Amino acid sequence: MKTESSECIKGEWLDEYSVGNKTLDNQHKGLLKLCQKMRVCLSDNTKAGDSLFHEILNDLSDYASKHFKDEEKILRDCGYPRLAEHTAEHDAYFEWLTTIILEATEGKIDKEALRQRIADWWITHICESDMAYKNLIGIRR
Repeated sequence: MKTESSECIKGEWLDEYSVGNKTLDNQHKGLLKLCQKMRVCLSDNTKAGDSLFHEILNDLSDYASKHFKDEEKILRDCGYPRLAEHTAEHDAYFEWLTTIILEATEGKIDKEALRQRIADWWITHICESDMAYKNLIGIRR
């Protein structure tokens, strides 16, 4: 499924985003809420906007830690044949997130880069990689 990055920034859930698992879908909806926060953050160039940027980074870290653990367990339990590849995508995300968090603590705040990365993640990971396991999860319900 292809989607536009602007859809992520709007933060609107569409039924076509469902992977067929309520827990994972609810977590994906949480990421869309972070997209909504990011939209607010982009237009705020004050100290409050910078604070929101740091809050979003923390939320992304918390989201990813919980979501990746849950998703990988579900995929492992289902015998998902591309689990190693999927986990590698998660690992790469954490490497990127660690870098941007470190940069932010040093005062480098690149809101547009964060917005683009979240949008790209939505498109390449959730709307493509996650959809690859949708049918397997549906079989194992």
